[in-house]
Amino acid sequence: MKKTKQTVIKQSVCALVFILLVMAFPNSIYATERPPTASTMNLRLLVIDFDPYLPTRNNVRMGDYMGSQPVMENINDLVNRLRRASNGIINYYHIEYIHVNEFPRSRNGFQIDPMQFPDIWDAATTQWNWWGHPAIQALDEQAGSWSFDYDYLIQRFNLIERRNRGEFDEVWFVAEFSHAFETIMVGRGAYWINGSPIEADCKPFRINFIARHRFDTPLENLAHSAENVMRRLFTNRRVESLPGGYSPIPVNEMTLWDRFTALEAVYPGRAGVGNSHWAPNSLGDYDWGNMTYANSGWSDWVNNFPNLTGEQMRVNRDTWYTGACLNRDWHTWWFSAFPQVQGRDAQGFSNNWWLYFQTFVYTISLEIRVNTPPRGAGAMTVDGVSESDIQVFATLSSRDIVDVTFDSTIDVGTNAAGEIVVAAWRDGVSSTVTFASDGTRYILISHTRQPYDYKGNPMEA
Repeated sequence: MKKTKQTVIKQSVCALVFILLVMAFPNSIYATERPPTASTMNLRLLVIDFDPYLPTRNNVRMGDYMGSQPVMENINDLVNRLRRASNGIINYYHIEYIHVNEFPRSRNGFQIDPMQFPDIWDAATTQWNWWGHPAIQALDEQAGSWSFDYDYLIQRFNLIERRNRGEFDEVWFVAEFSHAFETIMVGRGAYWINGSPIEADCKPFRINFIARHRFDTPLENLAHSAENVMRRLFTNRRVESLPGGYSPIPVNEMTLWDRFTALEAVYPGRAGVGNSHWAPNSLGDYDWGNMTYANSGWSDWVNNFPNLTGEQMRVNRDTWYTGACLNRDWHTWWFSAFPQVQGRDAQGFSNNWWLYFQTFVYTISLEIRVNTPPRGAGAMTVDGVSESDIQVFATLSSRDIVDVTFDSTIDVGTNAAGEIVVAAWRDGVSSTVTFASDGTRYILISHTRQPYDYKGNPMEA
């Protein structure tokens, strides 16, 4: 059929538009479709505010006397930043506020006397660095380093019982002169997330400390918590590679977490998003205000994950700083690159890192050797072993194992010795695993945080 002049012009315009699109978005024209955003996690937040009345100052609260920012204004800003950074996944839909008319308590029983505090504060604030005043240092010596009495906090507010009743998912406590860790984990299988863990008979939860006079640090505390969870998840051999620090991890040995935290100074052209203390362009700790431009993979993690393309963008302080608070702005930007889509990768790791951040559990594998494979029928079978053969039989407690049943994601295969191996992946909320047999034929061989090495991808749970 003969082409008209108008047809030729239309085809030429379409071709030109396509070429321009390819030039503008070279990595997206033929990209694999990105999975949808993960489901919202509706969370209950418990805020405990140690803010005593001061009798010698007309019973004004300590926070008001110190000129601190209103607590709930601080809390709401943090909640909103996490909601924005997670694309709505982290949603603290219910916030319970408890006011405590006392100073924090140390493990040795020491508490500041609210009758005496105002005079101490008045003397200390005659110098700009009031925390270095001898009167304040004397209070620190009486309390002791890292001496906050978490047991008192837990017992006073029945946190274990309340957690088991599902009344909260996380605790943030606000205080001054507390000598507390930034964040700790409490519950079954608790481990270090930047503070000494407390083993308790409940689902694990985080206690995040907010210093009353430090508006800038609470989001950084949560970032350190996330770093510790992710390092444990990916079993990093060392802290993130820093300029002049540890020898860089070979590129072919980098985990996803290594790639996420990579710095331009260490991995030119392969920078990720950095870590809590180091932006991609930083030259030292806390150097988030550096105006020098450097490469970053932030846009690749935000727009393309899990189909990373190696896309880089130029960043400096102005990329994340809104003029509000440099520390909070940096960590909001950093958190916003956390993977937040549905599905799992080829190793079984979730594509939604907010799940790990909030539940403190991670992809695990169970390797179960079957001496005498039971008979059964099912959609997934290997040498007569089927998914339907696995029924709840026993419970094994471990600090590295979470609530798993074999009706979730499973992979059945045969190892080199010809033994049947079942590997299960699921992100749960407690520290028990249930697995099954007829009572004699399933034997637990090992359990690890890293998935069993299998062929192919697991089904989505």
